[in-house]
Amino acid sequence: MDEPKTLWLKVFAALSWQLPSIDRSPGERLNRLVREYFPELTTIVEEVTCNIRFEMRSVSNIKQLEVWHDRAEPKRLGDEIIIFSHLGRSVVVDGNNRVNAHLNSNGCEPMPAIIIELR
Repeated sequence: MDEPKTLWLKVFAALSWQLPSIDRSPGERLNRLVREYFPELTTIVEEVTCNIRFEMRSVSNIKQLEVWHDRAEPKRLGDEIIIFSHLGRSVVVDGNNRVNAHLNSNGCEPMPAIIIELR
């Protein structure tokens, strides 16, 4: 089982990939993406304000996730998807293409996920 520090490093590494110019850091990107789903959120999403954990998500659970788009052309296969859960909603912050491709292929294997939740 990964320690929280290791999971945060994985999150920041994933969000560093193709970092858009509007974001100055992976942490800024994380907060911008979270606020696209939760514009009312004022808490900064970071290590001191959130719990983080790893889990394998079943296909039935993956189907319940909110994704940002319908594209299914993953560039990074095998990486954990990153999910932010808040107020009963679970949204994919990174890995939308992987989720869509997995569901479109009728895959039955669980997917590795990193879950971030406010404390």
